Amino acid sequence: MRAYRAWVAETMLQQTTVSTVLSRYRPFLARFPSVDALAAATLESLLHAWQGLGYYARARRLHEAAKRVSVEGFPSCHAEWRALAGVGDYTASALSALVGGRRVVVMDTNIRRLYARLFAENDGGRLAELAERVLPARACGDYTQALMDLGAGVCKAREPRCGNCPVRGFCEAYERDATGDFPVVRAKPERPLRRATVLFVVRREGERRFLLFCKSEREGLLGGLSELPSSDFRDKNLREDWNSEKVLRKIFSRLPMKTVRRRCLGGARVLPSVLPSVLPSVLPNVLHGFTHFRLLLRLVEAEVVEGASNGGDVVAPYFWQEMDREGKFSDLALSTLMRKALAAYAEVRGGVENGLYQC
Repeated sequence: MRAYRAWVAETMLQQTTVSTVLSRYRPFLARFPSVDALAAATLESLLHAWQGLGYYARARRLHEAAKRVSVEGFPSCHAEWRALAGVGDYTASALSALVGGRRVVVMDTNIRRLYARLFAENDGGRLAELAERVLPARACGDYTQALMDLGAGVCKAREPRCGNCPVRGFCEAYERDATGDFPVVRAKPERPLRRATVLFVVRREGERRFLLFCKSEREGLLGGLSELPSSDFRDKNLREDWNSEKVLRKIFSRLPMKTVRRRCLGGARVLPSVLPSVLPSVLPNVLHGFTHFRLLLRLVEAEVVEGASNGGDVVAPYFWQEMDREGKFSDLALSTLMRKALAAYAEVRGGVENGLYQC
């Protein structure tokens, strides 16, 4: 059980903040209390539980690895952990130490910062050598956990709490009054801005409203999730012309129905502070940040014309989903990006229906 919980925690913490993981870790374990439960679960239910954590490829690989562990048992060393899908060198090292007590150097961001200050060393190779020298012969799991906690809670990046540090007497950077020099932090490059269009295709049955979704069949970014039809925002060379009718026709040509009413939703006010400086403050758009780029979505609504012969019948990967009483889709596994788009759509549609905005 300890191995399973540590594995889930380490997987969630890959490129995700502790504060984000804390709110989702226990509910995830309550839903999938063991590796057997996780292996037996559907990928859809796993992705649903993973919502808000991002990097959904981690969930898919965790599911794949859980099926293997359920049959073969948990790994006991670095090489065995490393052989599992989604487990890299760091995670394999961390689990080998934390679960198996193996004598292995573990270097996450917090530990690397702690070692850099202790030894006043910024060279990665040299730092690894020094870390190896001070590894204890026994209880390596407790030692590694202590380093993680010390780096996260005391040896902080911007304001280290040196007065509360139990190892400041051994810290070269503290001795030199130079904690700010270690480690060297490289400036992150500015993330490029990409643009895309997301479609809200509506079908009505009396008072009931349905939206068209599709199941992503990609293995990469947001793969396996339910999403609204959209243009491709994954192409790094994408420079979509939002005013081009040709671009819009291309997007609609992919849909499983031909006869629709189309309109761009306008007038949704967005705070200027969250938009690139080159954009105006009133836009029907959603801005979302990924690790390597920012994405600006244009919202376009389309309604299936009443009586269209192919309006209600669609085939995979498309499907219709009815809004619940609150206008949400809580049963679907949706990315944060799609939830942002749906929230913006609900706001704009509410304004249109109340006469505040125009389409």
